Amino acid sequence: MTLAGTPDAVADVEQLEAAFPALDGATDRSTVRPVFDFAAALSAGAPLDLAREWSVGIQVIGGEILNAPPGIVEPMAPTLLPRACSGQSRWWVDAWGTHVRLDSCATRTAISVLQGSSSAAALAAALGGFAPLVGMPFGIYAGMAGYSAWSIEQCSRNGTGVELALAGFVCWAQ
Repeated sequence: MTLAGTPDAVADVEQLEAAFPALDGATDRSTVRPVFDFAAALSAGAPLDLAREWSVGIQVIGGEILNAPPGIVEPMAPTLLPRACSGQSRWWVDAWGTHVRLDSCATRTAISVLQGSSSAAALAAALGGFAPLVGMPFGIYAGMAGYSAWSIEQCSRNGTGVELALAGFVCWAQ
């Protein structure tokens, strides 16, 4: 996938792509509450700042952070409760650019993450467990990080999730 954006945004995505095996490898999603081993991610080569942002995403979805150095990760209460989801989650690229649909549960997750961070790493950690979004290119997470929590919340007022058109930072309800 060709990345557009500022050199800083492209560098952030490239850094996330390089660190993903270490971050994902240190994340156990086999239970309802994912567990992220901070020290394992660092020893596998993940940069400290990305491990910290990944921790935010894991905590938002109710996950647990293990082996974090003191003072690096701020403890936070999970902001999401399991509920039935409406809408669908998927991503695609067409002649008009890149699009992401988030069902109502993934939408609430994205809003919660963006209220605490505007990091592609935090979004990837939180949304990476949604099966239809597994394997989504990291550039898409970076594009989603450009939205504000408020704008996504406004687009999802009907509770069915949102569709984001990343080429123009446009969103609407599903």
